[in-house]
Amino acid sequence: MGIFSAGALFCFTAVISGATIFRGSRAVTHEMATPDASCGLRLTEHHNMGALRHMTATEHEIHSVEIHPIDMVESLAASSDWEFDRVGEDQIAMAIEGAWRIYSVNLAWSDRDDMLRLVCSFELTPPEERMGEMLELINLTNDQVWCGSFALWPDHKMMAFRYGLTLAGGATATPEQIEAMVLTAVGYSERFYPAFQLVGWSNHSPAEALNVAIDEAYGTA
Repeated sequence: MGIFSAGALFCFTAVISGATIFRGSRAVTHEMATPDASCGLRLTEHHNMGALRHMTATEHEIHSVEIHPIDMVESLAASSDWEFDRVGEDQIAMAIEGAWRIYSVNLAWSDRDDMLRLVCSFELTPPEERMGEMLELINLTNDQVWCGSFALWPDHKMMAFRYGLTLAGGATATPEQIEAMVLTAVGYSERFYPAFQLVGWSNHSPAEALNVAIDEAYGTA
């Protein structure tokens, strides 16, 4: 089955209804990539994200307006040297390494909604006694996000960043749009990951944890 287990692929096939997959994790102290207000990815001055250094300025040789959006994603994954599995004609799963951990990034095309759906997820199981604070933090975090939103999926023990690109009326996605979707999803996950950790496994309040994440992301901590 390649880089993803059968169980993970089962979760991914339900991405349209809300499930996803996860690959690996690691936690290191590092400055992070941060999305700017226009939903692009802005790198901090001293930023270094290992595998993500290949994510910008990707060259695309895609010119046909008829190309399937998932074909564009596969081309991006191959040129960026990301692990990926083409689950089906309308689905692809990728594993992208960030500064904090490895993220599962899944995209699925929905003919019904004319939408390219993205889920960037990572394992997160906060203690029950901190669940209220975690939900408050998610609300505060989503106030900072203009492209997509975070949601906690307790049944799957995951935090997910979700975003949908609507292509109604025969609109066609461009490689640059798809690359921006992926970069933004990973960038937001990297930016707010420390806040989720602080609220789940320390006595920090949601507001304190969010301020720490924002300060570190913009290099003012």
